[in-house]
Amino acid sequence: MKSVYSILLGVMLTLCTLQAPAATHLAGVAVPDTLKYGNKTMVHNGSGIRKKFFVQLYVGSLYLSKKSNDAAEILASEDAKAIRLVLISNKITIPKMKQAMLKGLHRATKGNLAPIQTEVDQILAVFEKGVAVNDVFDIINVEGDGLHVLKNSEKILAIHSPVFKNALFKMWLTNAAVDLRLRAGLLGM
Repeated sequence: MKSVYSILLGVMLTLCTLQAPAATHLAGVAVPDTLKYGNKTMVHNGSGIRKKFFVQLYVGSLYLSKKSNDAAEILASEDAKAIRLVLISNKITIPKMKQAMLKGLHRATKGNLAPIQTEVDQILAVFEKGVAVNDVFDIINVEGDGLHVLKNSEKILAIHSPVFKNALFKMWLTNAAVDLRLRAGLLGM
């Protein structure tokens, strides 16, 4: 009897090692292992779900030049990095998306939006064209060229402000992040 279990265990272990690794999925959203933009390929660092009152709103993913769980290091780096947001709730509306972005930036800047108000207005205008389930927003730090914002793979905005870039990434990566569970997921913790 003992040898039958040993054989079954050996067969199961062999089958497990022969299977190709499954693609990462979170809340039904496929999360790619890499994100390529321009001539840069970034690796998936971590993902999480933004929830509010038990409602899943979006899947957020962080992509970096090299994996790291050190938020301070990530924020200080000028290397390519990206936040990908995939909307998964029909509860997200234009006003709610703008309000959430404004609240996150307010938190990240400790209430001092004045130095980046022009950029804040630009990012809020991105959502004026509409938001829908399965929309994908990529916010990418391009070395030497600022932030590029893409909606469903189409570049819709470029912002050349290091102060704004830092505020935007702080929304998700600092201890004052909009959602600490999401932060932990993004940092791969």
